[in-house]
Amino acid sequence: YFVVYFNNSVAGFEACFGTWSVFHHIHHIHGVVNHLVFYTSEGQAVVFAGYDPSSAANWTLVGVYDVGKPLGSNCTTKVKGDLYVLTDAGVLSMTQVLRGEANARTSVSDNIEPTLKGYASTYGSVFGWGLTYFSRENVLFANVPLENKRSWQCVQNVSTGAWCRFTGWDAEAMLATGSALYFSAGPSVYQAWEGAEDHGAAIIAKAKLPPNAFHSAVQRHFIKLLRVNSSLKWVS
Repeated sequence: YFVVYFNNSVAGFEACFGTWSVFHHIHHIHGVVNHLVFYTSEGQAVVFAGYDPSSAANWTLVGVYDVGKPLGSNCTTKVKGDLYVLTDAGVLSMTQVLRGEANARTSVSDNIEPTLKGYASTYGSVFGWGLTYFSRENVLFANVPLENKRSWQCVQNVSTGAWCRFTGWDAEAMLATGSALYFSAGPSVYQAWEGAEDHGAAIIAKAKLPPNAFHSAVQRHFIKLLRVNSSLKWVS
């Protein structure tokens, strides 16, 4: 184990941590280096870079960043070559944080920012928040615990950046391996994203498209033809 001491510029206590490797140029460190980040209860990310965990001399403080208060103890997940963190300000990319590019408009969850912030405000103290990346399907899950042991998931297609919401998976914790996705609900553990039914029930999907002014919000438009393009993966 190791002990980390924070100075007076860091507020709160350590709530969770994460690691990832990136190319960096910091003082005497060149090339691909490991990064270790601690998230405090007051919304700060304390980032270190180094290569030998047995020696403190081989580690350098990269910086202290304000990222928002972490939601839950499982609030980080590796997405390809990046580390994502789930906070009350949204889902942030740590690579963008280090580059000084992280803000409301560049966050991973920008498209659902009001929704996710509303969930955090209402259910932020409920147990079960978590962030999980399922590499087989290239999908990101932000588990949102509700009341009475119910949960929703904000789900992103990482390839397109599009978000949707899953209901019916009352997950308290989620785990993804390279080829399978699992979640726990009470004393039971379920494998998700397999088969053509939802625990014996039909899978129901609802779509609500964003509004479109058709280049003019002051004129009345009459739609005479509508074509819907969809892509479905059938499981037999």
